[in-house]
Amino acid sequence: MAEGTQKTLGSLTGEEFVSQAYTLFDEFRNAYESEWSRLEANARLYYGKHWEDMQSQDADLPKPMTPVINSTIENMKADLADNFPQAIVRPEAPEDQMVADIVGALIQKNHDASNYRREYMRYVHDLLVGGYGVQEVGYDATADHGIGRAFIRHVDNHTVLFDPQVRDIQLGRAVFKMAPQTIEWLESRYPDMAGKFAADSFTLEEDSELTYDQ
Repeated sequence: MAEGTQKTLGSLTGEEFVSQAYTLFDEFRNAYESEWSRLEANARLYYGKHWEDMQSQDADLPKPMTPVINSTIENMKADLADNFPQAIVRPEAPEDQMVADIVGALIQKNHDASNYRREYMRYVHDLLVGGYGVQEVGYDATADHGIGRAFIRHVDNHTVLFDPQVRDIQLGRAVFKMAPQTIEWLESRYPDMAGKFAADSFTLEEDSELTYDQ
């Protein structure tokens, strides 16, 4: 997107903003086609489905398969699980040690309540299979009956788009995180927009085995 357009994007409202946002999203999505193909090919190797990528497949020929890649990745995941990261709060002065211990315990309690170990292992899976993993940090004001809780959670690397024109993510024009929903779901949360939603051309296969979930 041109620099002038980028500067005025924040001042746009309504349909103009949606149009500009979709223009940028389509640019990112088109650039990611080859990356999604790479991620899916890596996933097929992990699941032992590499024969599906062969140009010519004779049904009568044997298709030998050894789970070397799968077992290697699982062993590495086990090693990383044993070295699960923990937040260590260090005091600025010796007399602050008790405060540091309390803060550290609170962070650990927060991670446990958010099931961060599960999120971390999902991130590790993407890292080892796809070559990179994505995590997001935020605050859920509705957690714990409205008390609120910070979180660090995994983001499927099939559903996040970084600016393909920059090497440094911090210099990117935008980051898109996709969460496909039905029109009924959207209308239930945005009733004033009922009848104005339309199906997008981008869909995820519900029976796909290429996205990790456990």
